[in-house]
Amino acid sequence: MIPPSSRRASRSGPPRPGRVVRVLSVHQPWADGLCLGWKPVENRTWQTPYRGRIYIHATRLESRPRPEQLAARAPEVIAEILAHWNRPGARQTGAILGSVELVDIVPLGWVREIDRQIQAGTPPHLFLPPLAQHWVHAGATLERLTRVEQQIRPLSERGPGQVFSLFLGPECWLVEQPRLLPRPIFTKGKLNLWRFELPPHVE
Repeated sequence: MIPPSSRRASRSGPPRPGRVVRVLSVHQPWADGLCLGWKPVENRTWQTPYRGRIYIHATRLESRPRPEQLAARAPEVIAEILAHWNRPGARQTGAILGSVELVDIVPLGWVREIDRQIQAGTPPHLFLPPLAQHWVHAGATLERLTRVEQQIRPLSERGPGQVFSLFLGPECWLVEQPRLLPRPIFTKGKLNLWRFELPPHVE
């Protein structure tokens, strides 16, 4: 006679496979920044046609900003970066930590001009439509530029140059809806945007 526990296992069948997701490997503390929401952009030299949820993998290498890098940043942003860097339990490495929604990729030039207009106090309805028309050959639309303006405004309003504490380009990956996993998933990272099969219980 088959034991009850065995009968239950036989009815359940083989383990259900997990979802295959896109993953991006990022150095700390920037991986934490993306998953916790204080970093709304990932700076890359390349683009991808993919849009949607991407999972953030923290590489085994950390990249604590050097003093000369911090010097170019605004004092408030420096304090935020160092506070997150020194946060207890932060900077887990060699693991997938969470995910974000990749909503767009825009050139740094768009960010720079929109920041200039914000610094000048120009209302968005006066400068966004002309910029969308001017950059139409590069794929600009009013919707895309409005998203950029909304994402950079909190930094821009702190003062000149502060937006470039986080927006470095040349390709700015705009992200939203950060989610931190309950527990890290330890795995090796890869280059570019790579695929990974999540455990069945992970969303």
